Order: sequence, then structure tokens, then C-alpha cells
Amino acid sequence: MKYTVLIACVTLSAYAQFTASEAKAIASYPLTVEKMNRAFQASLELARLSASDSEFNRQLHSGNQETLEGQIHVFESVPKAAGIIRSHDLSVRDYSLTTMAINLAMLPEGRIPEAGRPKGWQSDPVYEGVSTEHIQFVDAHMAEIRKIKSELLAIYKASKGK
Repeated sequence: MKYTVLIACVTLSAYAQFTASEAKAIASYPLTVEKMNRAFQASLELARLSASDSEFNRQLHSGNQETLEGQIHVFESVPKAAGIIRSHDLSVRDYSLTTMAINLAMLPEGRIPEAGRPKGWQSDPVYEGVSTEHIQFVDAHMAEIRKIKSELLAIYKASKGK
């Protein structure tokens, strides 16, 4: 089963569809402040370049980003993007898992207690992709996350104003 969820990754908002196995990989991925900060710095750098370089922006939007592996492949196939991510001491896989884990933990669906979830929720990847640890992590670092998301949004808006 696949589920479409809005993922704010880099400057683009991509609809990522992931499988149950990818959701489990996201849920079990260990988030740390260090990884979050590195991913956020890479995101800001990617956003700035995307805003100033239309070819780079086009390349980031090409390819299949509907799965975790697809997103990783797109970043790997754009040397500038992969280089930026790696310059922040993250692999492209770590970057994708970090940003997806944070974004999924922010979704309201993941915060619904089991008793209030829709029938069949156990087989829905959006619930499988969210862990209690990720929700606690996001709650503890919400001010930092909002600050970076605001900076990313400002870069995006400024690029549209050109």
C-alpha cells in the first residue's frame, strides 16, 4: 500500500509515496540534533541555489521522487545537490531519512491516539512512518524546526518574486 503525504524537503514540496517497508525504515531512523542541524543547513544551501539557478531547480524537480529510494536517486543524480548534502557530513540517504522523519512526525495523523485512528490504520504507511521517539524529538525542537521552515519559505517566496 502506498500513501501520499506532503513532504517539505529542500525548497520543493514533493508528494512522496512510500511503501510500508520504507515507512518502517523512516520510523526506525535515529534522529539526532546534529543530523537535524546538518540537514537544515544543507536544505538552506540547496534552497538558495535552487532559487538562483533555474537549471539546478529543474534538475531537482526531475525524476521520480514518489518513493524514498526515488528521492535518494534524484539527489544522487544531481552532482551539485549530492555535493551540498555531503559537504554537511550527511549521506543523501541520511538527509532524506532525516527530513522525512521530521516531516512525518509533524503530521497531525501521526499524533492521533490508536483508539481514534481510522479502521485499517495498521497497514497505512503514514502511521508506520511515525514513531513516538520522532514525535518527542520534534516537540522538543519545534522552535528550531519552525525557524528553518520559515527561512526556507522566505527563500522560496523571494525566488517567486523575481
